[in-house]
Amino acid sequence: MRLILKKGYPILKGDGNHGVHPVTGEAFYYGNPPPEFFHSEENPLNRNGFDRPLFSHYGELGMPQGEFGPGEFGEAVFTDEHGVEHRHGIDGVIHKVGRRLREAGLTNINPADFVNEAIRRFNGAHKNKEEHSLPPVDSPEWRKLRSMDFQHSRSKSQASEAKVRGAAGTLGTVYTNSGRGSHPSLGRFHESYAIPFAPFLAAMMTDAGVTLNRNDEGINVGHISVADLSFNPATGMPVGSRKRGAQSGETIGPRGELSDNFLNNMGVDAGVAVDNLHSHEMMQLLPDGLYATGRAGRPTNFAAFGSILMSLDKSKMPKELLDEVIMQDEGGPITMRQALSNETDANALARKLAETPGALHFMMGDSSQGNTKRILSALREQVPLPEGVTTDDMRTHIKAGSVRNAYQKGRGKNSHKDAAEIFAYAQLLEAAGTPLRNAEMEGVNLHPDVEGQRRLTEKVAAAISHHHDHTPNRSLLDEVPTGPNTGRMSAGFPTAPMSMDLPQHLDPYHLKEMASTPIAEPEQQPISPQYATVRQPAPAQTPPSTPPITPSEEYRQAQRAFRYATPEQVRRVYVARSGLGGEGRAPAPTGPMTPQEQRFQQTLSDPYQQTLDQYLRGDSSPIEDRLIKAMENLQYKDAANDDDIRKHLPSQTLSMMNEDDLSYMAERMSITKHDVRAILFSKGDWHRVADTFNMSPTIVKAVKVAFGGGTDE
Repeated sequence: MRLILKKGYPILKGDGNHGVHPVTGEAFYYGNPPPEFFHSEENPLNRNGFDRPLFSHYGELGMPQGEFGPGEFGEAVFTDEHGVEHRHGIDGVIHKVGRRLREAGLTNINPADFVNEAIRRFNGAHKNKEEHSLPPVDSPEWRKLRSMDFQHSRSKSQASEAKVRGAAGTLGTVYTNSGRGSHPSLGRFHESYAIPFAPFLAAMMTDAGVTLNRNDEGINVGHISVADLSFNPATGMPVGSRKRGAQSGETIGPRGELSDNFLNNMGVDAGVAVDNLHSHEMMQLLPDGLYATGRAGRPTNFAAFGSILMSLDKSKMPKELLDEVIMQDEGGPITMRQALSNETDANALARKLAETPGALHFMMGDSSQGNTKRILSALREQVPLPEGVTTDDMRTHIKAGSVRNAYQKGRGKNSHKDAAEIFAYAQLLEAAGTPLRNAEMEGVNLHPDVEGQRRLTEKVAAAISHHHDHTPNRSLLDEVPTGPNTGRMSAGFPTAPMSMDLPQHLDPYHLKEMASTPIAEPEQQPISPQYATVRQPAPAQTPPSTPPITPSEEYRQAQRAFRYATPEQVRRVYVARSGLGGEGRAPAPTGPMTPQEQRFQQTLSDPYQQTLDQYLRGDSSPIEDRLIKAMENLQYKDAANDDDIRKHLPSQTLSMMNEDDLSYMAERMSITKHDVRAILFSKGDWHRVADTFNMSPTIVKAVKVAFGGGTDE
């Protein structure tokens, strides 16, 4: 993977999107979406006109059937026949924001409303808002696959200049890759979803008290990838990930071999013969050359290393190892138990191990410097393998482990990949009758007591292995594999150079010019032969007597509010709509909510309800808008007429778009600006909101009324 600097930001050239099939466990390469992903009259996928989510397939391993439905936070979710949940970019952001808010205890903030606010701020700050504005989250535009060239959006200034629409006004939702990555075969493909409003969302999340990760895709990074969009609820893990080798130093192999880190992150072993190998498990295989003196590289912090040694769990270690004498001092022999039990002996052990820094650093998973790096390089150069044998094939059968010990963390290291390579080296040499342990190396100054240092290091390595529930002194395989491990190969990964032009069926959906040259309407593409047998869902049928009504955005907002209404509020609206209790009608319900009222609330708050249901036939959308919004306004009107609330209000209505207004109200009510935002984004009963935030209902009511009920009209 290549690193290119542009405008102060590193561009990481990716190695494509890869995944693991939820049933077979096979690794695969996503590549580009097939023609069947695009909604049309000939290929109806959703009554709202949604395309299928970008990653709702498994490459050459198949395209499962599925259907859309509401997700945990009201977002649109495409659930396939294997139970895997797939989301478009905007829905992935809503879901991610919802989880982060919940983790922060902000359960009364509606994630969709929160994201909508970020979009409003993006639009308000854009230098060309007439041509490059974003729609609200409910818009079907977000759920169309329309690609464009990659753009950075890591700051508000970059976002304010982002080009998000083509000349014909089409919203771009998907970014294509910006290069071939580390592999010459990679062509152009749909790489990630565009989230250009991310800088505004990041600022809001920070103000709300949510701690963000360094590269939080979709929140503080202006794109979002498959790892945040396709989840398997059965495992709680994503089924795919974008391969970014530069972050770990591991790029995809020449035949599409997936790296150890990638497989570990995906929770699969890829059928390897040696799984989860760590440096401390294989010290017995290494030659004496590793026990050289000098050229330590970054020195070991003995006190810190001593603390690590004392933190090892002795209850996991066999008694014979703990009782073994490993050192001598002026006071006499020191056992492993003693060396791991007190600071003086632990620090003495650390100093003794550091006499051969190459062995110490390798054992602890830091092989990138000093003697360790030099000796490993010499090993590869000076010790010949049998003719015609390479480590590449053998390496595919070995997967480095993922355990990052405290020593590695302190030195900024996180990989055991060198251990896996050297193990492959040792396996091949052993099969040839020349064990790696016996290898003689030139140009190294061996420790005067090589055998003593080796014995000490191997005993400590065994203790570390027991601590982590690993296998001390891993044995080599009885039989050497005769070819590469195909289970590590990403199925469908191109083996020949691909064109940097998009495939023919995707080209019409790519925004070649932004807000300049008109873009031709895409022609319907034929169904690919490999997908010809996939059943398509039948289009929704609307009875002639009930024409569809397109709800307004106001109505959608009211729907979300109605989802959190109290039973009393639901009943008032239900009785008003049904006419119950009127002359000649059945009496109005009393007591707990009836099943009919529960269904009524569920139906009206369903974000995918496109036609008015049995309770609303014959009515118009504006009427229903007012009725539902009246439910939320009940609390507002009561509070606005309450003298105890009015005395806390400013002389004019404040705007939640104005940071000074937020600060003013926070100071006036003796709360934080974060509290003000949380109150404004909360829905439902205001007394419950107050209980959630552990504050007086007076504060909640005053803030709501001061800002016009949370709206900015």
